[in-house]
Amino acid sequence: MSTRQPIALSLSGFQFSYRNNYFDWRLLHGIDIDNVIRLTDVQAVEDCLDTLQRGAFAAERDRLSPANCVQLFRLLQLAIEYCAHLRAAHALLLDCYNVATATAESWKAAARTYLDVGSSFLSDSLGMGDVSREALDATDAAKSALEAADRDYNAALDALEAEDTRARHFRFRKQRTEISWSQLNAADADRLVASLDVGLLEAVLPNLTYGSITSEDDEQLTPHHFGQLIPLAQMPGRSRLRAVAGQRDRGTHGASHVGAAGGLCGHTHSHQCHAGAPWQHHLTAFGRASATRGAPSDGRCG
Repeated sequence: MSTRQPIALSLSGFQFSYRNNYFDWRLLHGIDIDNVIRLTDVQAVEDCLDTLQRGAFAAERDRLSPANCVQLFRLLQLAIEYCAHLRAAHALLLDCYNVATATAESWKAAARTYLDVGSSFLSDSLGMGDVSREALDATDAAKSALEAADRDYNAALDALEAEDTRARHFRFRKQRTEISWSQLNAADADRLVASLDVGLLEAVLPNLTYGSITSEDDEQLTPHHFGQLIPLAQMPGRSRLRAVAGQRDRGTHGASHVGAAGGLCGHTHSHQCHAGAPWQHHLTAFGRASATRGAPSDGRCG
C-alpha cells in the first residue's frame, strides 16, 4: 500500500516574530528532558512552547551557562519534532476528512435518487395495479448505486478513524545524529526572518532537530555556537504551529460534521436495504419514506 503524503498547508499571513521576552527559566529548569523523551511527555513540551518561541536569546546569552544553553536547545529540538508531527497529522486528517465529506455528499445524492425513482415506482405500481419491469429495474439500479455510495462512505470513515489512530501514536526519537556545523553556520537567522525563507529553514531542519548537542565537547561549545543554534531552532516551531492553526478549526469542525453530514447515521450503523422479493422491499421502503421526502438522507433505505 502506498504511503499517503500530507497536503500542503498554507502559511498565508505568517511572519517570523522578533523575540523580546525573557525565558521562563523556572519552568524550563523544572523539565527533565530524558524523562520527557522516555515517557513521550508532550504536555511538558506544550507547557513551555510559548516561552521557547518568544524568549530573546540574544538578550540573555552573556549570562547563561553552557548547561542552560544545552537545556534550552534540547527542549527546542523536542518542540520542533512535536510540531512537525502535529503539522503532518493535521494535514493527513484534513485530507481524509475532505474525502469523507465528498463521499457523504455522494451518499446523499444517491439516496435522493433512490427515493425519487422509488416514489415513481410506487405511484405507477399503485396506479396500474401491476409492477412495471422497467420501473423495477430502474429502482434496483438506484438501490445498487446507493449501496455503492454507502460502501464508499464507510470506507472513507474507516480511513479517517485509522489516520486519527496513527496521529495519536507519537514518540520522540531517542537516536540522535552528529551535528553538521558547516550547514548550520551557513544559515543566516536574521536573513531567514527578513525573507521568510521557509525552504532554506526546512533544508536544515533534520540536522537542527536530531543533532546531538550532548555528544559535543563541552569545552569547544562557545556562546557563538549557541547564538547560531538557538535562534534557528526557535523558527520552525512558529512556522509549523501557524500552519496547523490555520487548519485546526476546519479539522475540528470536520470531525463532527462528517459524523452528522446531512443527518447520516453513525458509522457503526449499516445503511443496507431489506432483503426479500425485489419489488416487495422497494414498496415497503418507499411506503415508509414517503413521509420523509424532506429528509432523504436519514440513513434508512428500507
